[in-house]
Amino acid sequence: MADVNRWKLQSNGQISCGVGSKTSNLAQNLLITKAYAKLYIENPKIFKWAGMAAYASDMVGAGIATGKALDAFVDGNMRSLLASPPQQRMNATNLDNMLIEGNKAVYRDIFWQHLAFKEAGVEQVKKEISRQGLPKSSTLIEAWELIDQGERKKNPGLVWEGNTLLLQYEQRVTLQPIYDRYRSLSDRLSFYMVSPLPMHLGRFPSGGASASVANFDDRWRWIVGVLVPEWKRLDAGSMISEVRLIYMGHMPQRIICLFQ
Repeated sequence: MADVNRWKLQSNGQISCGVGSKTSNLAQNLLITKAYAKLYIENPKIFKWAGMAAYASDMVGAGIATGKALDAFVDGNMRSLLASPPQQRMNATNLDNMLIEGNKAVYRDIFWQHLAFKEAGVEQVKKEISRQGLPKSSTLIEAWELIDQGERKKNPGLVWEGNTLLLQYEQRVTLQPIYDRYRSLSDRLSFYMVSPLPMHLGRFPSGGASASVANFDDRWRWIVGVLVPEWKRLDAGSMISEVRLIYMGHMPQRIICLFQ
């Protein structure tokens, strides 16, 4: 069996309640969050993307938990700013589906690469990325080269550059098609989008009232201008950040699956 298949099987095993058993969307989200947090806890100097992904997945889980229960209305005072004619409501089922699709897609595309890097090193990661024929694979290859250089040279700046490229790939290649598929919903979500990071009130947009979370450029401006600097600050030593990640990373898989 090719190594990439083994790493993908390991990835899938971490977010499954077992062979032959059904794993609910909410349980799978909790397991994805746990997997990201565990990666970061084990190597916080290198796996910066995983730490931020844990918080993002945690926020997605809150949305999944309430997506079908809430029929979210756009605030009446903001409707004229968001669209013409005014928006009446967001489709809660579509919101639930969009969050689930995005959560699973990001994990599927990027998590296995971390396992490969840990076990076999950068050259094997690059080889497997090339074999997969992934779109924009040069971005991923450059990301892991920078992370590897940063680790070897003890250069945190290079590590952050590489992790930021992973984040860019996630947003441009993995998530953008999902935002496009739910374009109207994504536009309306712009009013509700907030930072997933703890004790941080960074609210989208940072580019003006006309900015939309559905547009990569608007979203990326907010991510690199607001979220990444805040994550760097938390990564540098926030006890709140550390405690929450440890909690998420150590949630027992059997308990998550028992109560799904």
